Formats: sequence, structure tokens, C-alpha cells
Amino acid sequence: MTGSVRMVACDICGCSIGGYHFGILPNYRYHYVGLRYQYAQFHSIHEGENSTGDDYFHNVELWGRTVLWKKVQLYGVIPYHFNRRVEDNTENKVSGLSDISVLAHYTLLDQSNSEGDWKHFIQPGLGLKLPTGKYDVKVNKNTLAPAIQPGTGSLDEIASLIYIIKYKKFGWSNDFNYRLNGTNGNDYRFGNKTTVNSQFFWVSGINQAMIIPHVGATIEWSDADSERNKPVEFTGGSALGLLTGVDIYLGDISVGINTQLPLTQDLNQGQTTAKPRWQLAANYYF
Repeated sequence: MTGSVRMVACDICGCSIGGYHFGILPNYRYHYVGLRYQYAQFHSIHEGENSTGDDYFHNVELWGRTVLWKKVQLYGVIPYHFNRRVEDNTENKVSGLSDISVLAHYTLLDQSNSEGDWKHFIQPGLGLKLPTGKYDVKVNKNTLAPAIQPGTGSLDEIASLIYIIKYKKFGWSNDFNYRLNGTNGNDYRFGNKTTVNSQFFWVSGINQAMIIPHVGATIEWSDADSERNKPVEFTGGSALGLLTGVDIYLGDISVGINTQLPLTQDLNQGQTTAKPRWQLAANYYF
């Protein structure tokens, strides 16, 4: 990528390995609109350069779901990013609209209102991530590294599957996501990404509120990036994290807090370490 500045030669700070996570959404038949705030931090070391770097990602998303037909639902995500990189007392900030995603899901099986203690819900989906975010933001006439750009600049294809098993007030929620990335105008291509989220949850109530605590795991894989069809060193990797949180439903409103704690990780050939991630969300169902 021509004109790229590494900010003390760092192309490995941060990590774009994260995937989509639908979470616990029990109101399957309803439209909803909501806001989500996500925070992630990554620390990187630069072997041979005696330097380190830290990336901070603040992501605010407007997202929602509309029920087009009885079995077809459309999800949309509009993210806005606030990214900050600090390396050896040099700080760079960038913010802006990121890449909008649209996914259509088809309900293969929905036993949420059926009789019996065991209930299943299966919903596969396909979608696109659109190149709506800037991917060539410059500082001092040099383009910032791809990892901290608001967007990727590529049109990507998404495959998704939601599968939930429920027994009385207990359940097991799973969502699987795969993103096939395209190449942007700088001949840079982020590695394809796979994310698996699996959580056990239970439903309890206090007065008019429904409370759903949940705990589980997330597994993420990312192939190495490529530039002009050549692999980019110190990119890609895998991570296993502990997911835990709680969602509260009161009438047409839900609020939730979730955290992801790293358990094992091998990011950017071991030179990047992910810190705990946080998410706050509020949805309105109608």
C-alpha cells in the first residue's frame, strides 16, 4: 500500500479479528432498534525495535431488526468508530462512520411458542459488509495503518447461523459467523474471519422485569492479511475468550452489559495481546 505510515514501524498494533455477535435475543418475532457501545484494547510489542504500542477502539453502533415476512428477518448495523493509537509518546486519533452491514436471516425452525419443555430455534443468514467507512485517512500526507482505519474499503460477504436450545428456564445460545473479505482500493485485503459464540443462559424474573444472566465462550480465527496478493507479516491469529453478562427486559425495553475476558490468544504471531472487551446495549422492541 503506497504512502502508508506505520507510526514507529508498527503494522501489527491492534487487531481486526472481531466478528459479529447477536447475543441473547428472545423476542424473535419482533422488530427492534438499539444502540450498542463496544470497547477493545490491544497491546503490541515490536521485536527488534525496542518499542511498544497500544490501540484503543471505541465503537458505537445503531443496529436493529425488521421482520419482512413470517420467516424472513433483516438485520442492519451502522457503526461509528473512535480509534486511538499510542506508540512511544506519539498519539494518533481517527474517527468516522465505519462499514455498514446488512444480513437477511431465514427461520428454519421456531418452537418458542410450542408445547413441551424442549424448544429449538434455528436461523441461518447471509449478508454483506459495505465499504462505507474511510480506509485511507492520512496524517502528515501519509496513510494510517489499515488496523486503525474506520473502514476496510472492501465489499465483504457474510454467512451466519443462530441456533438456540431451551429447556424450561435454561438455554444454550450459539451464533456462528464467517466473513469472506474483498480487496480495497489500496490492494489491501484483510484476512477472512470466523467467529463462534456459545453461551448458557437462564431466565429469572423480579416483579415486571425478566433477567437473563449468561456465561460462555467465544472463539475467533482470522487469516493473515494480504497486500498486492502477498501475505502481510504479523497479521491474523486466533483467540479464545470467556463471555459473561446479563440482559434485563422490562416491557418493550432491554438493557445489557457483557464482557469478554481473554483466556488464550495467538494474535499477530504472538506480538499483540488483547485486553478485556466490554459491551453495553439498549434495545427497543415493537
